Amino acid sequence: MYEALTGRAPYVGDSYNALLFAIQEGTPTPLEELRVDLAPELVSVVKRAMAIDPNASFQSAEEMTQALGPWLSLDGAGSTPPGSSAAAFAPTIAPPSRRG
Repeated sequence: MYEALTGRAPYVGDSYNALLFAIQEGTPTPLEELRVDLAPELVSVVKRAMAIDPNASFQSAEEMTQALGPWLSLDGAGSTPPGSSAAAFAPTIAPPSRRG
């Protein structure tokens, strides 16, 4: 969700081990700094989904689905809560280019 909302990965590394270290030790740029237009409730859902501590994260997909409830829609209309500007930004995410 972080990457879909910001257009950039929350953690980066030059190798698999560097990426794992960045995830374990690092903190991504706060979502609310990159997307000031997002509802604080959505930012909280993303932070909780990214929590390193398993006890702080969602305990099931159902729990996360319930937290995302205000932003979910089966018909595709109104995928953001009324009054939210989250739909105004839809980044294009391209796979990283492969080095020769």
